[in-house]
Amino acid sequence: MRVLVTGGSRGIGKEICDVFLKNGHEVIAPNREELDLSKPIIATYDKIDILVNNAGVNKIKPILESDDLETMQINYFSPLSLFKNCLPHMQK
Repeated sequence: MRVLVTGGSRGIGKEICDVFLKNGHEVIAPNREELDLSKPIIATYDKIDILVNNAGVNKIKPILESDDLETMQINYFSPLSLFKNCLPHMQK
C-alpha cells in the first residue's frame, strides 16, 4: 500500500513513517519544500491508499498577534484538500 504522511520528517510523523515502512508499505513523506502546507495544495497525490495528516502548527502568541489565516491553511484547508485529492483512489 502507498501511504502519504505529512510532517513525516521528525517526531511523531517520523515514527509513523517508520512503522509503515517496517510493515512493508511504500511511504511518501514530502518535506516542506515539496509540499508547502501554508499555500493551497496544487500537487496531485493520486493512488494513495492511506493518508496521515500529521503536520500542523501551534504558534503560541497573543491572540492579536496570531496569524489565523496561516494557521487555518496549514491545520485545516491543506489537510482537507489532501483528503479530497486522495479520496477517489482510497474509495476504490
